[in-house]
Amino acid sequence: MRFLHIRERFPEHPTEMRTQILVAAGRLFQQHGYAGTSMSAMASAVGITPAALYWHFKNKEDILFEFLRAAYEGFELEVDGEMGRHVHEDAVQRLRRVVHIHTLLRLEGIQATHVDTSLTVGQLSRSLSADRLRDLRNLNRLHLDRVRAIIEDGVRAGLFQVPDTLTVSFAITTMCEFAPVWFSPDRSLTAEQVAHAHELYALRAVGVMDGEFDGDERDGRAEAVESQS
Repeated sequence: MRFLHIRERFPEHPTEMRTQILVAAGRLFQQHGYAGTSMSAMASAVGITPAALYWHFKNKEDILFEFLRAAYEGFELEVDGEMGRHVHEDAVQRLRRVVHIHTLLRLEGIQATHVDTSLTVGQLSRSLSADRLRDLRNLNRLHLDRVRAIIEDGVRAGLFQVPDTLTVSFAITTMCEFAPVWFSPDRSLTAEQVAHAHELYALRAVGVMDGEFDGDERDGRAEAVESQS
C-alpha cells in the first residue's frame, strides 16, 4: 500500500511547522507516553523555543488531540478509499479485504511514517476532555460500523453465522489493531503474511472455515504462522 493519506498527515520530512510538531509529538508520545512528554521536549525536537510552540498550540492536550485526529482521519480515508473500489464484492471478499487493509495500515503504516498511529482512545482518554474524547470515538466508530455492516450483509446473505454482530466486529477489529504489539518485521513473518492470516481468522470468527481459501494459499499461510511461533 502507498499510504497516501497517512503520509500526507505524517510525512517523513515535514516542512510546515505545525506538521513538524505533530510528527515529533507523536513519536515522543510513542516513546515516553503522554505524561512523560513535555512541551519543552516537543519544542526541542523541532528546534524551536517553548514560547514559539505555544504560538501553534495552546497546550499539550491540543497537540495530543490533533495528532490522534490526524491519525484517525488518515486511517479512515485509506480504508474508505480502498473499500470504495470494491463495493460490488460479496461479504466474504469484503471482510477479507477490510481485515487485510486494517492489518497492513497498522504494521506497514507505522514503518512508513515512523509514528505509531495505533494509539487507542482508551489508552489516552484520561488526557482528553469529554468533548474531544467523544469526537475521536465517533471517528473510531466509523470503522467498527463498516466492519459490522459487512458482517450483517454476510448474515443476511446466509454466508456468515454469528451469535452477535457487534461482539464479533469488536473481536476482529481488535485483532487487527493490536498486531503491532507482537509483530516484529525482522522475524520470519511479513506484514502481508500476517494480514493474510488475519483474513483466515476473521472468516473463522463469522463461521466460514478455511475451505473458502485456495488450498496452496492456505497451506502457505499456515506454514508462515507456525514458523513465527
